[in-house]
Amino acid sequence: MLAMCWSQAPADKGGFVVHKGLLYHRDQVEGQAVCQLCVPEGRRDNILQLAHESVIGGHLGECNL
Repeated sequence: MLAMCWSQAPADKGGFVVHKGLLYHRDQVEGQAVCQLCVPEGRRDNILQLAHESVIGGHLGECNL
């Protein structure tokens, strides 16, 4: 699934962008611009666990790409 997203980013399609080697999706949530990191399905649980349970977890700010 992410392969198609990676191929859309260089063509500036689908809201996908590559920044510092990572794939993001640009979107609007409640009128606010957001950049969402695209993560392979097999790694999502681990990343969510790290983001919410580590001492440095939580929301650290917004992405300005």
